[in-house]
Amino acid sequence: MGTSEEKLTANVSRRGFLKGAVVSTTGALAAAAAPYSGFGAGEAADTCEDPYAFLEPLPEVPEKDIVSTITKDIIVVGAGNCGHVAALTAVTEGASVLCVEKYDKEFFYSERGDIMGGGYPQEVGTVNSRWMMKRGAPYIPYEDFANQWQRQQASRCNPDIIRDFYRHSGETIDWLISDVSDELMSQAVGFMCPPTPEFKAAFPDNSIGGWYSWIGSIQFFTKFEKNPDGTWPVRKRFWLKICQQHIEKAKGLGAQFEFGQTVDRLIRNDKGDVIGCMAFDSSGKYHKYLGSKGVILACGGFEGNQDMVLAFANQQNLYYFGYKKPTSAMPQPGTGEPIEAAIRIGALLHLGPTGTGSGRIAELPFRAPYPQFNGNGERFANEFTLSGYAAQYQPDGLYCQIGDNKWREYMKLMPYGHGSIDVVNPAFEYFAEQVEKIVPGDPKGGYVPWTGGAELNSEVQKKMRSNTWCANTLSELLDLIGYSGQPKANILAGIERYNRLCAKGHDDDYGKPPQLMWAVDTPPFYGCSGRSSKSTGSVTWSGGLAVDKNYNVRDRDCKPIKGLFAAGNAAGGKMVLEYGPVISGIANGTAITTGRLAALSALGRKPASKQEKGE
Repeated sequence: MGTSEEKLTANVSRRGFLKGAVVSTTGALAAAAAPYSGFGAGEAADTCEDPYAFLEPLPEVPEKDIVSTITKDIIVVGAGNCGHVAALTAVTEGASVLCVEKYDKEFFYSERGDIMGGGYPQEVGTVNSRWMMKRGAPYIPYEDFANQWQRQQASRCNPDIIRDFYRHSGETIDWLISDVSDELMSQAVGFMCPPTPEFKAAFPDNSIGGWYSWIGSIQFFTKFEKNPDGTWPVRKRFWLKICQQHIEKAKGLGAQFEFGQTVDRLIRNDKGDVIGCMAFDSSGKYHKYLGSKGVILACGGFEGNQDMVLAFANQQNLYYFGYKKPTSAMPQPGTGEPIEAAIRIGALLHLGPTGTGSGRIAELPFRAPYPQFNGNGERFANEFTLSGYAAQYQPDGLYCQIGDNKWREYMKLMPYGHGSIDVVNPAFEYFAEQVEKIVPGDPKGGYVPWTGGAELNSEVQKKMRSNTWCANTLSELLDLIGYSGQPKANILAGIERYNRLCAKGHDDDYGKPPQLMWAVDTPPFYGCSGRSSKSTGSVTWSGGLAVDKNYNVRDRDCKPIKGLFAAGNAAGGKMVLEYGPVISGIANGTAITTGRLAALSALGRKPASKQEKGE
C-alpha cells in the first residue's frame, strides 16, 4: 500500500472495526470505549462513521515480552521541551518520576534531535517575564493579549491554555533559567527588545491594523558580535544545553529517564482510570510503567504519522490530495503512538482544523511586508498578515518580493512575530552587511540568511533558502529573477499601481495598514525569489488531545479521563488555524508552560500567578 490515496482508502474501509483496546493492569488486552456517535440514538446515528475507527485493536502483549515493571508517582511520556520540564517540575515537588522518550539518547541530542530536545529556532516566547522586562520589554496587558490570540485562531482555542500561558509562562522561564550560569545567559538576547522608536511612533498602541504582536521572546544563541578582523561568528544554539542541564538536575533529584522506548498502550484499572503505560524498546520487549498519580503525555504531535494525518489533519490532506506533493520544509518528529493509545481508550481530539498551518515557500529574507507577486506577476494578498497562507493557493513557479533602498528604515516597522529580522540587536548589522554585498546587476545575486547569522538545522536551511538580487531598475531586477513576457509586465504594472496606492495612503486592493504602505521607488531595487512549493510542514503542530483546565485529557463526552494528562503539542487548543505570531517562539513557550502546569495538576497543585499574588 504505497500511495497516500491507497492508505486513506484502506483507513476508510477499516472503519467500524474499532472495538477499542486497552491494556489491563496485567498487560492483557481489554475492551475500551464504544464507537462514538454524535447524533445520539436514532436513524441518523447509523450513518455516522466513527472517525477514530481506523485505529485497529492492538494485539495482546505476552507476559514473556514484559521485561520490567516500575512504579512511580508520575510517568512522563516524552523528554522534549514539554516533557523534561514536566519531569523536573514533578521531581522538584517531591514526587517520584519516570520520563520515557521514544528516541535514543544519541539521536535525541543530535542535530535533528535538537528539533525535539532543544526547539527550533532556539526562541522561547513568554509573557511578562522578569528577565525580559528588565531588558526593556513592555508590559503586556491580558485583555489585548487573550483577544488577539483568539482572533488569530477564529476563537477556536482553549481559553484556559491562553489564560495559563499569560499568567504562568513568564514565571516558568524565569524559574528554568534561574540556575543557568550568568556567563551563558549573558549571551541570550530579548528578541526585538527594546522596541524601536520608529515602531512606537508608527504604532503607539502596539496595534497594526487591529492586530497586535508583543515582545516576549528570549533567543538562546551564543554572543553575536563582529570579530576584530571584520568577520562574524556563527550564532550557536544553546537552548539544548540548558535543556540537558534541566534533565541532569532532574536526575540528580531522583528522576529516571529512559530513552529509546515508544509508548503505545495505556493501562487502566477497573474504574477506567489511567494508571500507567507500556513502552517497547528497540528489541521489541515491553516495559510496564505505573504512575500512581498520573501519566502525562508530552510526546509532541502526530505530524509524522501518515495514517493519523490522513484521518484527522484536514489541512494536510489538502496537500496530499489537492497538490499530491507531500513535502515538508521541517522535520516531522511526532509519530503519535501515545496519542493513538489515548484515542483507543476513548480520548477526544480538540475539534477544529488540524495541521501544521499554512503552506511554506522558500523564505524571503527581508521578512518585511514589501509587495509580493506570484508566477503570473500578480500581487495576491495583504503582505502584513495573509501572504503566507495565501501563497499555498498560488500556481507553482516563481514567487518574489520586491523592495527598494529604503529597506533599513522600513524594516524598523516590522512586527515582533516569528520570523521577523531583529532590528535591535547585532543580527541586524550582520543582515545589512549581507544585503549590501550584493552587486547591482550581478546575475548570481546573493544569499541573505533570514536567520540573521543563526545556526540552523541543515535540512531546514537547505529547503527554506532563497536568493536575492539587486538592480538599478525594476525591469533589470525582474530579468535577473527570471520573469519575462506578460508576468514581467504584470509586475511592473502592479508596482506602479502599488506606488499610487502608497501615495493615496490606502491599500484599495488588500487593506494593508497605511503605515506600512511605502512606495517601491528608490534605487537600487532588491528582489527576493523562491519557488512556490506546497509544504506539509510549518513551524509547529496545531492538533492534539482535548484537555480541560487541569490538563486532564477529555473523553468523547468531554469528561476528564482520570489519571491522564496532556501538554505541549500533545494537547490541542493552542494554535488551531496557524502558527500564531502573537509572540515569537510561542510554541516553545506553551510547551514549557503547559508541561509544568500539567505536572502540578497531576500532583493536585497549581502555582499562584503574579496577578493573583498582587504583583
